[in-house]
Amino acid sequence: MTSFYSYQVKKNWPNRWKRTRKILLGAHSYVTMRLTKARCSTCDPTTACTTGLQDATNPLHWHDLNDQVLEGVRQLLPPIYPADKSIGIVDSKFSRKFQIFPRDEETAVFVGSGDLGSVTIGAGSGIPGKYVYGYIGTSGWVAHTTTSKLKKGKTMTTTAATKDKVTTPATVTTLQERIALTSSGEVKKHQQSLHHQPPEQQLPGVFLLSHPCDTSLVIKAASCITACGNIEWIRKAVGAFDCEKEAGKKVSYEDFDKACMRSAAGCNGVLYLPWLNGERSPFTNPTARACFIGINSDTSKADMYRAVVEGICYSYKSLVTVLNLMDDIKDGFMVVGGATKSRVFMQILSDILRVKVIAIPNSRSVGTVGAVIMAGKSLGWYSSLRPNRLFSQEHFKNTDKTTVVDDSAACVCYEPSSKAKDSRIHAERYKIYSGLSEILKGTFSRLLEVSFPVA
Repeated sequence: MTSFYSYQVKKNWPNRWKRTRKILLGAHSYVTMRLTKARCSTCDPTTACTTGLQDATNPLHWHDLNDQVLEGVRQLLPPIYPADKSIGIVDSKFSRKFQIFPRDEETAVFVGSGDLGSVTIGAGSGIPGKYVYGYIGTSGWVAHTTTSKLKKGKTMTTTAATKDKVTTPATVTTLQERIALTSSGEVKKHQQSLHHQPPEQQLPGVFLLSHPCDTSLVIKAASCITACGNIEWIRKAVGAFDCEKEAGKKVSYEDFDKACMRSAAGCNGVLYLPWLNGERSPFTNPTARACFIGINSDTSKADMYRAVVEGICYSYKSLVTVLNLMDDIKDGFMVVGGATKSRVFMQILSDILRVKVIAIPNSRSVGTVGAVIMAGKSLGWYSSLRPNRLFSQEHFKNTDKTTVVDDSAACVCYEPSSKAKDSRIHAERYKIYSGLSEILKGTFSRLLEVSFPVA
């Protein structure tokens, strides 16, 4: 959306636009600029890719912005450098002021990357191979690194999915047309137009993003708009499991997990669709909304809590499926993010995917680990973006599940349930889940029109 926001600032706040010296595209870019004495403003390829302004055939260059509407934007964009490139040393004045760097040593500053690039590296998925991982936080995604198949001269396009086939929307040839579509409210139909996707890999809800360090690689990802945000919502909306507690108070995570365990697989017939704020993958529908299906007179809070977790897990199965990676995760599916703290969540995910789920340690710091690996490889500490010392087989050993989940060095592995009945239930419920987005598409749209009529 960088082009759209730039256009809006130019149009509505011309004086502010005249005072603009540089457009920074991420918090890490601002930090590196402040750290260096030369005030180096930079952008990594992964972040640049999300703007829609990156040259599709050369990840280290911006597209030639010849549109009159965006005149002057190109000059304000920072240069694109690999995330592992050193761009200077920490300014001594900054070091003295905040006292967080050694005064007698020169500390190198690297370009760095945003959350997707850093987390991908930190999860051990920074090189090609069967290193598929899922990030499960408030929002989430499934991603892995693969070789780029985009040939020189090709352009990036987008796709939209229908029930029976994948179709390509009307071509948006210039940035000016994209802005016109956005300004006229049509961005909902074309919100993927700012994401990169080669014609030879047109898949619904799949995005190819430039690798933060290697221009010959890409990160293939499918994302959901709301993951554990659904749990936060129901913890607040439904309230504590103990009815004697203060009304409206969030149920604790511990009580939430205990409640989920009181319900069995299938949640007593209740199915939850986790589309609180619309959805991006494996289908794109900004009007989609979350809902419970199958509530009856016997439905308990425990059934509803577990249904939310199962719904999120069905969503992640759909992301793995649209990426065509089910065979790649047969030996294990790596998971990072806050959800790894919940043994119940991880076990349900393993039961639904029918594969071993590997909860990565230090999950909340995995992006930081990725940043260290990128800088460390540049400094000669590591020979690969997947260092053996950090991602050895010993690192992925199965630990004793009777202990409390902590940030220890070893991962916690979860094997799928051996109950054939649970497996059948999840398989059939996933089939139902997969078809509901298309069935309810018109209903979601109509509800939005009725609830929020346009004057």
